[in-house]
Amino acid sequence: MNSGVAIPSSEIYEKNKVPMVSPANTATEVTDRGLSTVNRICARDDFQGPAGANYAVKTLKAKKIFIIQDKTAYGSGLAEAFRDAAKKLGAKIVGYEGITVGEKDFNGVLSQAAAQKPDLLYFGGVYAEGGLIIKQARDKGLNIPIMGGDGLDSSSTVTIAGNAVKNVYLTSVAADATKTASGKQFADKYKKEFNKNIESYSAYGYDSAGVLLDGIMKAIDANDGKLPSREQVTKAVRGVQDYQGIVTKVSFDNKGDNKYAKIYIYKFNKVAYPATQESEISKQ
Repeated sequence: MNSGVAIPSSEIYEKNKVPMVSPANTATEVTDRGLSTVNRICARDDFQGPAGANYAVKTLKAKKIFIIQDKTAYGSGLAEAFRDAAKKLGAKIVGYEGITVGEKDFNGVLSQAAAQKPDLLYFGGVYAEGGLIIKQARDKGLNIPIMGGDGLDSSSTVTIAGNAVKNVYLTSVAADATKTASGKQFADKYKKEFNKNIESYSAYGYDSAGVLLDGIMKAIDANDGKLPSREQVTKAVRGVQDYQGIVTKVSFDNKGDNKYAKIYIYKFNKVAYPATQESEISKQ
């Protein structure tokens, strides 16, 4: 799920030639290391961050932005990409502060934010801290748009933030699966099987497994029906092109990134998950 876990884990996969297909890891370092076994079907943070910045500045008209990030590979990488893009678009970054994963009280950093009178607060991190930051920001009178990345794309954000979640925006690498016929069918089957609704990465996990199985079958075919080696499977998985999954089409480039990956903008209009999809952004 998290880039900070996937990065060290994948060093072991590479050493032992065990291919991985990630549904959710967005940090650029995941694929930029050039490992032959590492692939992902979702978008990267150097796409997600600028997409969020573009929406914040051009659509939400944010001119003064205060940024908080959790100092992890994911959170800091996303926040940096957002910050750099927002500055290029003309926004003023009035604060860039780090917090520690596991913290509960964000009074100090939110006091700094309130003093700067920003018109948008951005958080790079996940729902555990993000939900609390949203709640405590509202308690401090920061009744402004709050934005984060796909780390906030969880029902736990709503559970933690409560009523404060309204007017919170997030960028996600995950599409709303229920918007297509195949996705709706998958969501219904998932609900029947597990007695709970799908969340953002449910269908992406399914598609990642599908891509991996597609690569394995191609490796078997290329080996005249005999059991392929790990190296053959690794090569076949990287070679997957135009695989049509439940929520995304997949073609890997030479680094293992998906050429068809998209970014989606969501907004919490009410105290309920999922948030409402506002925009869909493809790679240029």
